[in-house]
Amino acid sequence: MKQKIKPTIATKIKSMYQSGIEELSFEEAENMGLDVGDHISIEPNLLLEKQYYFLAYTIKLSDLKKDFEGRWLDQYVDFKKIIIALNEFKISKKVLSDTKEVVLNKSLERHLKKYFVNAHMSSGKQRSYFDLVIGNMNYVIEIKLARALKNTGQMQKAIGQIDGYKDEVKDNNLILLVIGEKMDRQDRNILYIKSDVENKKDCKFYFLEAV
Repeated sequence: MKQKIKPTIATKIKSMYQSGIEELSFEEAENMGLDVGDHISIEPNLLLEKQYYFLAYTIKLSDLKKDFEGRWLDQYVDFKKIIIALNEFKISKKVLSDTKEVVLNKSLERHLKKYFVNAHMSSGKQRSYFDLVIGNMNYVIEIKLARALKNTGQMQKAIGQIDGYKDEVKDNNLILLVIGEKMDRQDRNILYIKSDVENKKDCKFYFLEAV
């Protein structure tokens, strides 16, 4: 049976690991209120591995592809993981209609920081900042609101931005993330920019639908 760990104990063990402590004696574990037995999982990504000979636990990562907070390390970031994280970002139609792009960028940045060790705005040569960079420049995300792209001038401007970014991002992966309502998917300008960036610019396109 999986042992239920109190949040205060989990926090203390995480702090120990973060400080470089990788061993917890059985006595210390009992003093914390843990039942000494088999391996003990500490959510989200730590494991107390029992060492019978030393009467202690080794504090280690459960999944070596993630940090102790359960966030993906840079070298394991891929498009599929980003899409899974994006799909967990829920925004209502009402909030979307009242939200400016810069505010949405900040909200999305905070959300993605829960999934990836590195998820932040980053400086680029074409403009002050890329909207979001995931991993060590593994992926660059340009965020656009569907309602803005319905304006042909704004759509053409976005295509120009993608052109410039591809020169700078080069072998890294660029994603155009468009956020809008279901009906926006079939808008003429949205379909045009999707086709253009995917077929001419080797840029991934993803539409995130408000709920």
